[in-house]
Amino acid sequence: MLIFERLIPASGQTAQLRIENFRRFQRFTMEGLGRINLLVGPNNCGKTTVLEAIDLLAEHPDPAQLGVNSMLRGAVTQAQAGQTIAAARLDLRHLFFGHVARAGSALVISGTSSESVQRLRVSISSQPIPAPRSEGSSAKLDGMLWLCMQHSGIPDDAIEPIRLSASAEWSIADFIVRYNAVQDRFHVPFIPAASSPRSGISERLSSVALNPEEALVLQVLRVIEPRVEGIVAVELPKLPIQVDRGGIFVKLKGQRKRVPIGSFGEGMWRLLALALALVEARGSVLLVDEIDIGLHYSAQTDMWRMVKQAAEELDVQVFATTHSRDCIYALAQLARADVTVGSDLSIQRIEGEHAVAYTEREIVLAAERGIEVR
Repeated sequence: MLIFERLIPASGQTAQLRIENFRRFQRFTMEGLGRINLLVGPNNCGKTTVLEAIDLLAEHPDPAQLGVNSMLRGAVTQAQAGQTIAAARLDLRHLFFGHVARAGSALVISGTSSESVQRLRVSISSQPIPAPRSEGSSAKLDGMLWLCMQHSGIPDDAIEPIRLSASAEWSIADFIVRYNAVQDRFHVPFIPAASSPRSGISERLSSVALNPEEALVLQVLRVIEPRVEGIVAVELPKLPIQVDRGGIFVKLKGQRKRVPIGSFGEGMWRLLALALALVEARGSVLLVDEIDIGLHYSAQTDMWRMVKQAAEELDVQVFATTHSRDCIYALAQLARADVTVGSDLSIQRIEGEHAVAYTEREIVLAAERGIEVR
């Protein structure tokens, strides 16, 4: 059962996201959300941080997700010479505003929609709440800190806290144990700005083969190559070097031999990851950092059309980021100038502690008048 209720408003109502003390935001508010939400703004304004906040709120609530988030950001204290990787630590200070994490520090992410109010709180304490099952009744250790997590969708004592060092560092060895125990519960697809690993793509592709969702995948790939008729992942022999896109082939109309997907460049690879993530996100949310990577401007309107159609069919709410004016104007081609209530599309321009929301009507007007919304 999904804990997260998508932040899609009912007619005449609004949905919002609030962030407190998370990464670069001491506080932040984003309102006027729709089914498709494109986050824009200059470098280092916090677009990716907003995606990470939604991920934490929507994902299965467990400190392991904080560890993954920290690891992807490079917040790792390396082991010293002669030590194994088990001696390395994740520095969780950087999750908190100002890079400060001490007893009493807390970050809060909350979402309000027409259906529910959801809230995630992550706090640092000198005393674990609840007492960890693995530590017995005398869990307090002098000089140690504890990271505690509460989510409004589950009982307060359901998430076991984790033990940190006095400087809020989490042992990599302890993180790995925790992550291995809960990783199968994580479900929210998050496509980073970097390419997705080949193993994840292959597994997802195998799950949709010969299913109705395979038609959606092919339809998305035809944005770049209209001749695509089929796609398959095959086992490769062991190779001396890692091949990220090896073993995935497409069938083109009029050709008997299959063609490796790597022949089509970055755009095709990103579209494949996007299509598979949409299928995986059924009934939930999809997060995409820099959605237009690898796509020529002429293909972006078709890309948005396919994303919108799939999001409606699969009941998915999409949050994506871009730096590209072309990507914004491509989305504007799908916006409706006559919509005054219940906008399906929104552009969110991040400005400091809040986001300026553009409804469908405002997106159309901005595009027609050449108004800069980035």
